[in-house]
Amino acid sequence: MPDPREIPAHDRSSLARHALAALALVIAFYAVVLGVGLALILWPFHAELEVAGQRSTLIAFCVPLGLAFLAAARPRHEPFFPPGPPVDATQQERLFRLVHEVAHSLGERLPDEVYLTADANAGVTHFGGVLGFGQKRVLYLGLPFAHGLSVDALRVVLAHEFGHFAGAHSRLACWAFRTRESLERTVERLAAEGSLFALPFRIFGRLYVRVTDALSRRMELAADAVAARLLGPRASCEALRAAAELVPAFQQYLHTEFLPVLDAGRRPPLLLGFATFLSSAGVKAQLARYVAQEMQRPMAIEDDTHPPLGVRVRAIEAGGFTEPAGRAADARPASVLLDDPPRLELALLEAATGDAQLRLLGTIAWAAVGRELLLPRFRAVRDALPRERCAPVSLADLPQLFEPQNSAVPRILEALGVESPPPGQGESAEEIAATALGQAGFAALVDAGFAFETEPGEPMTARRGAHGVELVTWLHEFVAGRLDAEAYRARAVACGIDRVGLMAPQPAEPASRAVEPSLV
Repeated sequence: MPDPREIPAHDRSSLARHALAALALVIAFYAVVLGVGLALILWPFHAELEVAGQRSTLIAFCVPLGLAFLAAARPRHEPFFPPGPPVDATQQERLFRLVHEVAHSLGERLPDEVYLTADANAGVTHFGGVLGFGQKRVLYLGLPFAHGLSVDALRVVLAHEFGHFAGAHSRLACWAFRTRESLERTVERLAAEGSLFALPFRIFGRLYVRVTDALSRRMELAADAVAARLLGPRASCEALRAAAELVPAFQQYLHTEFLPVLDAGRRPPLLLGFATFLSSAGVKAQLARYVAQEMQRPMAIEDDTHPPLGVRVRAIEAGGFTEPAGRAADARPASVLLDDPPRLELALLEAATGDAQLRLLGTIAWAAVGRELLLPRFRAVRDALPRERCAPVSLADLPQLFEPQNSAVPRILEALGVESPPPGQGESAEEIAATALGQAGFAALVDAGFAFETEPGEPMTARRGAHGVELVTWLHEFVAGRLDAEAYRARAVACGIDRVGLMAPQPAEPASRAVEPSLV
């Protein structure tokens, strides 16, 4: 059986060329920096200066500049900051069994430390040691992979990362990153001093970034080849597509679903909510469109450390890799490998936010988010709406409030304390009003006996029997012109909400007692 770490000759050659080009640029950079720095320091002492006082002036100017120049370019030992909470084999036996299996298959030793991160990603690095000796291997895994990938796909991800270890890519990446930081510090220092050297070094730095980004892209393709040779092209391509979906999906889930609840002072289940989010038909369709676009994106020339998804998939398909014989696929979700996910979630959130008090927040089920957190806000919105315009309107007649000749939108925004945004900047006034009216309508529907359903990735729904009312979605479709007033009213009548008023009835004024005439 061929060594799974073996990389095709043309890939090795390309990778070596990029690495040598980067090394040549690094040598040139430090040679120029050393030459210029020493020249600035020594020149005032050797120059033939005729006018008295010139030497001391030049020494006062050139020597500090030369020293600052050398200091800015000096490679620095950066401390290692853990990207998340550490885990070990005593805490996560099944996960580490998979890590050990992949490492053993590639003839690589296990990482010295493993960390969980709060993003949909995985990576490897080195830290510590002296002159490259005694460094620790570090593997980090994004916890979102647990609910977004299968066990097979996670196995491919691990094989890819161990492929970086096998090719010493993580050492190359650390070295390239430190040199890039030295370049940036040098350019910043020169720019602050107003030196003429800033421009050529900025051009040199741009060239270095392009070369090292190209090197990084080659390293990714080489690591893909390691995974495909070990586990087969089909599983590797499927894992790449699945992992590509998770990056935008998790960011959207965090910002639109999870963090608003956390900011409200409650802690919903992170991974369970993400699994629900991924199962939404709307989210699936959105991610399918994203992957289709990524498959068509061409190879970047600069500013991209990873090749596009399509380039990576096509490289695997054209690599001549064979499917391994006799290997049974494992399509179970990778979450089956985790022990005590709630504890992992809490440790990860505390590490990501730096807030050790998160454990004190009350937990909340996703099904309770609507009634316990959103409904009070929606009632406050309804109470703030202008009654003179909104009280006579039923939920079936809400489009009337947007009629151009008698629009209530300015009064609604004024009542909510929201300024009308300039055209083309953010949400329009009509969209803001549609959201407010939809939220107020949800409060009216709950008061009328509808159940309030909220699930990650799904639109808010008020449900009674077989009828589901997505009022905010409907109003936004109307404002966008995808739904006319008649079609909106037909939906409302079909769901039985045409007799539900938007505003809560005002309490009756207490009757004033008759004043008895005075006997005095």
